[in-house]
Amino acid sequence: MEELYAAIEKKIKASGYPREISGADVYDDICDQIEGKENGSYILLSKFEDDVIFEYHITVMDDDFNLGVLTMRTLREYLRPILMNKRTIQTRSGRRVCHTKYPVR
Repeated sequence: MEELYAAIEKKIKASGYPREISGADVYDDICDQIEGKENGSYILLSKFEDDVIFEYHITVMDDDFNLGVLTMRTLREYLRPILMNKRTIQTRSGRRVCHTKYPVR
C-alpha cells in the first residue's frame, strides 16, 4: 500500500499542487466516498482544506472501481487533471481498485 500512496502523492505533486498531501488520505477519502455506491460512473467532490476541492471521476463496478481522473481546484487556480496509473489493488472494504491511463514509473 505504501507504494500506491507514494504514487498518488507523486502524481499530485507533478501536477503542480503546491501543498503537502498524503496519498493515504486521498486513498481513504476515495474509499469512503464510494462506500455503498451502486454500479455506475460518478463525479465526486471532496473538500480537503478550506480552499481546496478534489474532484474524482470514478466508475464503480461489482468488485472494483476505476479512478480515471483526479482534478484539484483551489480558489486561485485550477490544476490540470491527473490521469491515474494502471494498476489494481484491494481497498479497505475488499473492493479492488483499478487506476487507468498511465503506469507509474
